[in-house]
Formats: sequence, structure tokens, C-alpha cells
Amino acid sequence: MATIAVWGLANHFGLNVLVMRLTALDPARRGTIMGLNSAVTYLAVTVGTAGFGPLYTGLGFVNCALIAALLMLVAASAAAWRSAA
Repeated sequence: MATIAVWGLANHFGLNVLVMRLTALDPARRGTIMGLNSAVTYLAVTVGTAGFGPLYTGLGFVNCALIAALLMLVAASAAAWRSAA
């Protein structure tokens, strides 16, 4: 239970930091930025669930975790490359 509580606190802390950083980008466009954030988040949840459901059924949990880790590495690399340019 303690681990779940710490995990939940860390999750909410991270979410609050993300929202704080996004709203500080351009206060005049705060609503647009947060709307885009919500749209991308919920689209990713929908596509991820639809895409990983069949993968989980066919390949199992371990392979899905490896695929997700690989996709995260691709996303992190793209973000690092984008910020360096």
C-alpha cells in the first residue's frame, strides 16, 4: 500500500509539473495549449489501448513491455534531437 501511495504521489507531482510548464509557455494561449495536451493524451490512450490489445493477446506482457520501451526510446530520441536542433 505504501508503494502505491508513493507511486500515486509521484504521478500527480509529475502531472502537476507538466501542466505548470505547459501553462507557462504562453499565458495568452493557455487554453489552446492545454486543449492540445488533452487531445494528444486521450488520443494516445485510445490508440495505445487499441493497438496493444491484440499485441498483448498474441505476444504476451513481456513482449508488449519491450515494444513500449522501444517506442519510448524512439520518442525520447526524437525529443532530444528536436531540442538540440
